Parts: sequence; structure tokens; C-alpha cells
Amino acid sequence: MDIEKGSPNRVAAIVHLSVLGWSATILTAGYLNIIKADPTFVASIFTGCLAHYGITRAGQSKDDSEKKSTPSPQPVKKS
Repeated sequence: MDIEKGSPNRVAAIVHLSVLGWSATILTAGYLNIIKADPTFVASIFTGCLAHYGITRAGQSKDDSEKKSTPSPQPVKKS
């Protein structure tokens, strides 16, 4: 059997996509109450597979946090 140079990468991609599809299916079925499964474990696998492809949760940017913070009141000077 002759193995091509790109073959291990294809196998890894197929495994990652299979695990991603499996975990998404289990999570969806769990949220629809079709099956009872531990969503924490499956969600961690799902998140890990997404992170492998560079997909992460959008975080709060520094500019947004500065806009939402309220300025502290300034003391009133008596004349």
C-alpha cells in the first residue's frame, strides 16, 4: 500500500471533523431533551475542536469595558 505525503493530514482532518460533528450532534440532542448526556464533557470536546480551527468565543474588548465603566464622582469643592 502506497501512502501519500498528505495522507496523515487528511486522516487527522477527518478525525477532527468527525469528533466536531459528533459533539455538536450530542449537544443538540441533549438540549432538545432527546437524550440525557453530560453537556459539560461534550461541550469541552466541542470547544477544543473549534479551538483547533481557530474559532474562539468573542471576548469583551478593552474599549467596550472602558465605555461601560462609570466614572467615579468628583468631590464638590466648597468656596
